[in-house]
Amino acid sequence: MRTVTNINVAHLSAHTTYSSQSSQPNVSVLFKNNARSLTSLSHHTPISSFNPEVIHNYISEHESLDLVIIGAGQAGLALGAQIKEWKPAMSTLILDRYVRTGDSWRSRYDSLQLFTPRKYSQLPNLTLHGDPEGFPNRDEMADYMERYAAHYDLPIVVNCDVTSVHLINQNDTTSILNQKPQQEQFNGSSTQIQIDHPCNGRFHLTIHGFDKPLCCKQLVLAHGAFSAPAIPEWAQHIDSSIVQIHSSSYLRPDQLPAGNLLVVGGGNSGAQIAVELSRTHQVSFSARSSIRHLPLRMFGRSTFEWMDALGFLHAPTDSWRARILRKQGDPIFGYDLKEALRAEKIQLLSTTIKWNPSSASVVFANGSTMSPTSIIWATGFKQVNDWLKVPNLLNVKGQIIYRGHHTQIPGLFVIGMPWQQARSSALICGAGRDAEKLASDILANDEIR
Repeated sequence: MRTVTNINVAHLSAHTTYSSQSSQPNVSVLFKNNARSLTSLSHHTPISSFNPEVIHNYISEHESLDLVIIGAGQAGLALGAQIKEWKPAMSTLILDRYVRTGDSWRSRYDSLQLFTPRKYSQLPNLTLHGDPEGFPNRDEMADYMERYAAHYDLPIVVNCDVTSVHLINQNDTTSILNQKPQQEQFNGSSTQIQIDHPCNGRFHLTIHGFDKPLCCKQLVLAHGAFSAPAIPEWAQHIDSSIVQIHSSSYLRPDQLPAGNLLVVGGGNSGAQIAVELSRTHQVSFSARSSIRHLPLRMFGRSTFEWMDALGFLHAPTDSWRARILRKQGDPIFGYDLKEALRAEKIQLLSTTIKWNPSSASVVFANGSTMSPTSIIWATGFKQVNDWLKVPNLLNVKGQIIYRGHHTQIPGLFVIGMPWQQARSSALICGAGRDAEKLASDILANDEIR
């Protein structure tokens, strides 16, 4: 893996200090009724101090980069590899906010295991070691991502926090951000961006701790749809004696005190965490809708292999198969939760709707209540895009407007989001397919310019 430093291209020191979002035992911070902690995993939170020498020399050789990819997860890596394979002369940087490639996996809970077998959990042209029918764990995936970056010698800048992106006026070194009313509610009124050196690219990136703009002609947002925990606002009113933690900060059972534990959220992560905690705690599981269980294997073959053979795994976004899948919603893969519920090791509850301060209890949609000792919010994530200060990029909810991989801004693309091209767009097994399509569009756009 190439990492850009002040001697142009070299490996970073192996002694890099890890941050609070890497693999240290105390990665997560338990919080008690702390509203700030509920949303502490925003895109803007720098992992640790950024070394400004990291990219000085590289950008001094390139007045404007051909391409910048923000995000070094599966989508960003697959795209970087495809671009390098097809056009190695294209000046490209991949910016990763983590200290080490793969840390987005290392920060997950210790017992995490994918429900996709290894042969469906790998990127193009590099095999994931182990039984292809077996299921990889957290550390396998983290190390695989790092190995993939090294395999393609990808130019990755780690520990890099992009704090803003602007569309700039290419006709002048001083550029005005032409804000429109739709955008002003997120980014404020129009601002003038002073650039102290010529920047021939369309996009101006500000990086935390870096005193010069990073300019590029084309930009890809590969940071994904999971910017910050999505937790109901009423959670901040829950009694301070109750420990609350989002699933993204959960690592292992000993983080949580003994007593009644409530896991909120009916997805696969919530199900895995609830099953693990049922061995050490008295667990209740709150799901918004009825749970649909699917086995990991059917008739001697992986469920994903059947989905692939029947055309559902890579079902195009506008197909009849896609409509069926989206209507059904995501199932829980595997029968661990089903068996725990049947054995009454986990109590199934309806949707949480509010906190009742008078009874110091969580209230559910069916009128029942519970006073847990701790709560795990396995309620998914939301986008935090206020750092994208580009006119006409966001809708009224602050979400990126895109169709396929294209936004309304020429040269600005998105990858790694659900259902961009197909069912598999946000899955590892679909990253290569989407990367190939987007790389083709990027190179075609580069030829036009």
